[in-house]
Amino acid sequence: MEKSYRYRFYPTTEQESLLRQTIGCVRLVFNRALAARTQAWYQRQERVGYSQTSTMLTQWKKHEDLQFLNNAANNILAVGHTVAVCGLSVRPDRHKSKGQLSKTRKASAVSVSRTGRKQKLKS
Repeated sequence: MEKSYRYRFYPTTEQESLLRQTIGCVRLVFNRALAARTQAWYQRQERVGYSQTSTMLTQWKKHEDLQFLNNAANNILAVGHTVAVCGLSVRPDRHKSKGQLSKTRKASAVSVSRTGRKQKLKS
């Protein structure tokens, strides 16, 4: 069995603004990378891989209209173009043996309120 956790997050207005900006940047990178791959395939029957989209991301950051991409974290933007290139099934590998997996207990979902109290969530 696998462990799972469920969290609630109550961001401040500043944190919410930063999250919205970051998610917007990732969406932009994802859409541009996907458009570049689609265009290359349908116009030239050419595949665009990870290294090419990574180079494109660097060029987009240098573009005058896209300077705001420099404010977002690089690892977050990399996720956007990695998912566009590799698909949605990208996830970290598990490095656990069978014994370790069987010892993992399934946790019940818990919500932590603003006051720090834990509540069990209904499934």
